[in-house]
Amino acid sequence: MSIEEKNSDGGFDYKADCERCAGLCCIVFAHHTRNGFPEYKAGNKPCKNLTSAGRCTVFADLEAEGYLTCRPYDCYGAGQIVTQTLLTDPDKTDRRQLGEHTEVVDAFKELSRLHLLIVAFNDEEGPAARHVQNRLEAVSKRFADTGTFEIDQDTRRLLRREEVMVGRALARIGSGTALRSR
Repeated sequence: MSIEEKNSDGGFDYKADCERCAGLCCIVFAHHTRNGFPEYKAGNKPCKNLTSAGRCTVFADLEAEGYLTCRPYDCYGAGQIVTQTLLTDPDKTDRRQLGEHTEVVDAFKELSRLHLLIVAFNDEEGPAARHVQNRLEAVSKRFADTGTFEIDQDTRRLLRREEVMVGRALARIGSGTALRSR
């Protein structure tokens, strides 16, 4: 399975493709009024606007309906990878029941975080940054091939060794200054 599209520089563009996803962000994450939602929703429960086909009934009017966080959210391709990798027949799966599938929920949480970190590394310069990013991309590809999310020991050691650089990338995520395409 091809999980990312190569860009003109030979790197990967992590782009969400909601048409190939089961609406996982609408299920997995909790909604809180303090975070740009009109009402509370527990995590791992479907949004009331999510159809069984994984589509949003208020997508055209998200902001008017009070869903200020939905449109800007980006899983950087994690949703479609998890959907296509773990669901045997995504088109026949009732998306509203996916919160009960721990394997799918956990995989989406882990892979979306991983993709966020990979994209954040686009702002880091030098061969060490590319090496870290390539190792993290390999974890994503392994998941797409096997359905197993596992960070190997060499990658774990590399992340510890490059802790300062990882910290900078995470700080940019927190401040919202990261996340431009490579």
